[in-house]
Amino acid sequence: MTQEHAPLIVVAVRHDDHPQAITPLNGIARPEGHTSALGEADRCAVEHGLRIAEELDGRCVVVAMGQSVADAALRVALAAGAAEVLRIESSRAGVGDEDGVAAAEVLDAALVSTFGPPDLVLCADRFADSGAETLSSLLAVRFGATHARGLLELTADDGETTLTALRRLDEGRRERLTVPLPAVCSVEPGSAILREATLPATVRAGRAGVPVLVVAAEPAPVTRLASVHAYRPRSRVEPATGPTDPHGRLMELVDPLVLRDSSRGPRAAGPAEPTEELLSSPRGRGYLPADTA
Repeated sequence: MTQEHAPLIVVAVRHDDHPQAITPLNGIARPEGHTSALGEADRCAVEHGLRIAEELDGRCVVVAMGQSVADAALRVALAAGAAEVLRIESSRAGVGDEDGVAAAEVLDAALVSTFGPPDLVLCADRFADSGAETLSSLLAVRFGATHARGLLELTADDGETTLTALRRLDEGRRERLTVPLPAVCSVEPGSAILREATLPATVRAGRAGVPVLVVAAEPAPVTRLASVHAYRPRSRVEPATGPTDPHGRLMELVDPLVLRDSSRGPRAAGPAEPTEELLSSPRGRGYLPADTA
């Protein structure tokens, strides 16, 4: 990579609530209760991002979506060595935890408008507890980038625009991948241990302000249910079982050449009886229901 274009590595994280609030400088539990920090999976993703940024001589940016409670998690990444952090707020409900499509749309708009198109996006393999575990796939589609998920190792090739990855397969097997940039990758928890921040870095991160970007997401389209009814298959054209020309079809229906019962010979009758006689043949062949009048 050249200095003219420093690679941009973005790590998308989410904050986890902890039952106790612990001061990072002395490790003492504070009485105000729970705190927000990086989970184990996201700490792995941040460490991978810092390593790739060092190998490619780029910069690592850590972003999170949520309210001010997510600032503590971003300060952990900032103290570990992230070049920049960004907290994204969106007006769309459910972004980040429940709606993976909305999260991908918001991240796409925020990253491109703030930093430009990223060269590499990293996130934890289990990014959220529900629908947002597909975030890496959705981001890859929106960025038009290569997608690789469930990685155990991720390293950069010197002077190249590709990454080398190791992915877990079934039955204890492993798969070596070559991932061209730009790419969106997700890493498994436990694949890396986040480096310990120094005391000066922890102090600076604690005093630093966290930039906030508000993204006004468009409301999701509403699907309205008009009516509910039983399934009715569409009508279709079936091939005729006999002659296709009108004359041959009529001859088949009235059976003029079939030997008939002598009791059904010519006789004086009203207008209803000839009609019944004409309909009796198609009813007998199954062309008409038996109760057709």
